[in-house]
Amino acid sequence: MGGEDVAHDLATILADPNRSTAVRMAAAEGLCTIGSWTARQAMLDALTAFSGDDSATQQLWRSLGQLSFPMVADVFEAYLAAPDSPQGLRVNAAEALANSSPEAVPYLLALAQSDSDPMLRAAAAWAISMHQESTDLAPGLFQLIQGEADADVRRRLYEALLPQQDIPATTLIPQVMQEEDFAARIAGFNAIGKAVGEYPADSAAAFFDTQMVPELQSDAESPELTLNLRLRAIFALRRAQTPAAQSALATIANETAPPVSQAASQGLRAISQP
Repeated sequence: MGGEDVAHDLATILADPNRSTAVRMAAAEGLCTIGSWTARQAMLDALTAFSGDDSATQQLWRSLGQLSFPMVADVFEAYLAAPDSPQGLRVNAAEALANSSPEAVPYLLALAQSDSDPMLRAAAAWAISMHQESTDLAPGLFQLIQGEADADVRRRLYEALLPQQDIPATTLIPQVMQEEDFAARIAGFNAIGKAVGEYPADSAAAFFDTQMVPELQSDAESPELTLNLRLRAIFALRRAQTPAAQSALATIANETAPPVSQAASQGLRAISQP
């Protein structure tokens, strides 16, 4: 129900070494819901108390990440910049900002651009993709994609484009077509498919139909690819909604085994609904 009296009680439980870790972590969850400065300090104290317990520390970072970013910016910035912070916990902390307030997005963009650890850059890009209320990031994300050497980070950046408005499909196409990593390439096709679905008269739609649809159909039908990648190929076709994409979905639905055929059928039904 909130209130400083409740925050104080939860902070007492979180700090009590005689309580089980599960109960103490539940108290941390309650504190992050309250979101007060008392809650913040209690969780910071708990980070020190649980030093060495990676599982509890991860849960505490997730709880801190749910607070308004201005309340915790200094904490995250200091931890992620510290050279002695363990890599796994740095990644966990960056991912926790997926649940923070929109003010976290510029910081996450900076991490995705400049951190030396590709796993951290990928985590930051994933966290950005969760901030779906921030829809004006397409130009900046495209610049990051162009300058990114790691294929998995580029995959996450393509995925971060999906909630964005005005994806630059025409300028994105050459970048995507040179991708050799299957996951990054299909993620790029999804971003272009989303743009084509929103602007079917754009010149990118014709390119999508002639060059990408046959490849996506082949990917969806290929037993050599993971189920995840095959389904992501279906999603790209579903997003585009072009006649060629719908034709490919119909073929996949009729000729491919479940669950890929089911995903194609569901996509056709979703497209046909007004």
